[in-house]
Amino acid sequence: GVAGYGVSGPRGADGVALTNNDESNMLPQLAVTDEDNVIVCWSNESTNIQVQKVLANGTVYLDEPLTLTSADYRCMYGQPIAVSGDSFILKYFRDTGVTWSPTRHVYARKYGPEMTQVWDQDTALTTQGGMNAWSYTLPLVEDGADGFWTGWYDDRDSNNDYDNYVQHVNADGSLSFANGG
Repeated sequence: GVAGYGVSGPRGADGVALTNNDESNMLPQLAVTDEDNVIVCWSNESTNIQVQKVLANGTVYLDEPLTLTSADYRCMYGQPIAVSGDSFILKYFRDTGVTWSPTRHVYARKYGPEMTQVWDQDTALTTQGGMNAWSYTLPLVEDGADGFWTGWYDDRDSNNDYDNYVQHVNADGSLSFANGG
């Protein structure tokens, strides 16, 4: 459950079980919506991201968590950020290549209160590559207008000198800066 041992594992006295599988469910990330519901996402060993909503009264919203998966890339390290209307934006990585040195691209996807996608397509924050394999989470900062700011460092020009980048995602999924920050 959420209390005790991460996303999966023994159900605590005051916890809510979100999974019941034999996989390692890693790096749970949380966001609290304006309706006091909790969005929880985590990565599993199948290189998928799972997302679940826990209502303010402790009820698990979906019978099965949403699963982000693709045959073309690994969905990794999701992070939710709450926006108005009991909605949220999910930042995640699309990894290709070897796991110890992936080509990592950063995307965002917006979900409404019913846990359905809002934007017609995912927003690519950066597809430049050069981000290291140890970048699991990025800072997500609300902008007060249903979007968010984030930043990261990468070595997109492969000169062994990492540079810092920033990106702003607007409420409609558009970017304030060009792809890559």
